[in-house]
Amino acid sequence: MKFSINNEFKKMIILGIIPRITLMPFTEHPFDMYAWYRSAKMILEEGLSLNNPAVIFRPVWFGILAIIAYIYSLISRNIIKVKPIQVNDISPLFNPHYNIKVIPDPLFISLVKTPLVISDTISAWLLYSIVKNYYDDKVAKKAAMVFYFNPVLIWISAVWGQYESLLVLFSLLSILFYLKKKYFYSALSLLTASLLKIYTAILLLPILISLAKKKQTNSLAVYIAVFLSPLAFCLITGKGYVIYSFIRNICNLLFLPKTFYGKFGFGLTYWSLSLLYHIDPYIGTMISLTVMIFLSLTFSYYIINKIDFKEELKDSALSTFLLMSAVMLSYRIVAETRFVWIIPFLVILLTENVITKKIYNVLTFIAFMYTQKNFPYYLLPLMYMSPELLQPLFEATNFTRIVEGGAVMPTPISAITLATLGSSFSATLSYICINIIKNINK
Repeated sequence: MKFSINNEFKKMIILGIIPRITLMPFTEHPFDMYAWYRSAKMILEEGLSLNNPAVIFRPVWFGILAIIAYIYSLISRNIIKVKPIQVNDISPLFNPHYNIKVIPDPLFISLVKTPLVISDTISAWLLYSIVKNYYDDKVAKKAAMVFYFNPVLIWISAVWGQYESLLVLFSLLSILFYLKKKYFYSALSLLTASLLKIYTAILLLPILISLAKKKQTNSLAVYIAVFLSPLAFCLITGKGYVIYSFIRNICNLLFLPKTFYGKFGFGLTYWSLSLLYHIDPYIGTMISLTVMIFLSLTFSYYIINKIDFKEELKDSALSTFLLMSAVMLSYRIVAETRFVWIIPFLVILLTENVITKKIYNVLTFIAFMYTQKNFPYYLLPLMYMSPELLQPLFEATNFTRIVEGGAVMPTPISAITLATLGSSFSATLSYICINIIKNINK
């Protein structure tokens, strides 16, 4: 796979990387960054263990986090003397709650975000390479630019500090290898993405259906064998408890009627209405699963019976988008980070004229606005520079939040805003899916 970047593409990368690097050190999602800091500390003290359910569920990320932990330990102890801010030592006005004990320092935050920003950059090149296989250089550059400058992508990687960009990287790599008929490497890339977060395995179904329809039996067998290799490894080595723990975690996520501090659902979904109205978790879970099964079967039907995969790029993007939409239109908690994974597929659909730029912008706008629910908590690392800078922001926005049971919850006006945004996202997503199915039926 030849790697080459022209001057115009380099300028795009520089323009996109400047805001990312600028935002990296002094912004964070307080809960997620604290979770990474706590996990890094655990790794330094205890090492990586398959007895840890989190490691079993996301082994690739914890492997990366281990590298970050040791680099951080080396630098913070011997080169730059830094340490986190204890939440107990700051004003109660700034307390992020959720049992967060510390605000990690800019060094740790930057180290966590570095592979994410690098992933964004490589993904832009991968998307450029994929689109260039079917269109001219101008269209490919435009696709890469629309992706790379998406504000949600920048926000999740450079501000939030969640690692969805790594999923995008390995998913796009899988697609590129698939289009080049290098199925072993495609399966290996998709496996890596799935070991980061399991929902990316959604991409597996369109690829397998495509290979089956093309009667590429050997390639199909190779793909399945590579993807199931971790399962075979666990069985051969007698680590069946790893499989059990993994399946149990999946079942807990889908079937247990858990609530988030009393709220059944939130995020980019109509279940955000539970911020306004109480939804019985048992009834809600049954409805959520029923809708998920119905949409998954419906969309799978169209993929299996209606899409012929003669237009490989377009049909793969269509299929993956429909399947991910089934989850996002049914599951009760749809974090804004999930939107990052569908951005490249939306860009491909935009390039293929399946969706309009207006629809793309609407989805992006809604998702970005929902990410602002953490304002101004994501600015807490600025306390390393000037705590006085944050006080006016926290005081001015105090009316938007209340603290209940150790959690920061929205006030009625904030709940209405979030419920409206979540429902609008679901409505827009439904509109796209309906139009896709209409076009398939023509």
